Amino acid sequence: MISAFLLPILPLVAGNKVTGRYRQFGTSVTPRRNTQEAVEYVWPAFRYETYSKLGGSNIAAADALGYTEDSWNSPGTADIETIAFSDLSDDQKTAATNLGFTEDTWDCDQNHYTGYWWSELEEFGLDVHYEALGYDESSWDGITDPPDSANLTWAELGEDQQDAAEQLCYYEETWDMVPLDEWYVAPTIRFDTFSDLANDTQAIETLNNSSEDTEVEAIEISDPIDVQKTVSTNLEFIEALKSLNYT
Repeated sequence: MISAFLLPILPLVAGNKVTGRYRQFGTSVTPRRNTQEAVEYVWPAFRYETYSKLGGSNIAAADALGYTEDSWNSPGTADIETIAFSDLSDDQKTAATNLGFTEDTWDCDQNHYTGYWWSELEEFGLDVHYEALGYDESSWDGITDPPDSANLTWAELGEDQQDAAEQLCYYEETWDMVPLDEWYVAPTIRFDTFSDLANDTQAIETLNNSSEDTEVEAIEISDPIDVQKTVSTNLEFIEALKSLNYT
C-alpha cells in the first residue's frame, strides 16, 4: 500500500476529503514552481475519460501511477492524488507526463494543492482560497479539526466558497467525488467558436458532395449516419444561433 511509503503529517480525513498534509517519506523539501504565474492553462480533459476509454499507452501510464479502474473512475480517491508533483518519484513524474499532465495541471487538477505546506500556499497566494473555505495553518496541519466546508457538498457551499474552490481546480463533480460514468456530458458543440462550427459543417458537406472515391474514403473513417447527424445538427445550431441574434 502506498501509505507504507508516505509519512503522514497529522493527516485528517473529513468525509472523503483529505485535509492533512502528506510528504513522501525520506524526501527533503523541494522548492516548487509558482503555479500562479502567467502561463497558458490547458484543462486535462483526458483525466475525465473513463478508464475503458483510455488508450493502451495511457492505461499503462495510469497503472504505473497505481490507479485501478475503480480509482481512476473516481477522481479524488487514489493515494497518488495526495502527492504534489515535485514529490512524485521520477518514474511517477514520467508516467504523469506521458498521460499529459504538467506540474501545474497535476498540482491543481489532481492534487488541488493539498500536497503543499501552508507556507507554500502562502508563498504562491493560494492560502486565501483555502482560508475562504475555513482553513488556517492549524487545521491544514491537522492540529485542529477541519472546517465545516470539508463535509459539505458543492450545493451546500456558499457562493464565495464555490469561487474559492474553483480557484483550486475543484468543480461540482470533483468536489462531490462523483464517479466519471455519472458525469453530465456537456454538449461540446456549444463550445466551438462560431467560425469553427461553420467550417466543420462546410468540410463535412464538401466530403459528401465530392467524387464517389472521396465519399467512400470519408465513410471509411466515419459512420455516414453520424456525418449526416453532425451536418444536420450544426446547420440547425447555426440557424438557431442566428435566430437568437448570435453572430
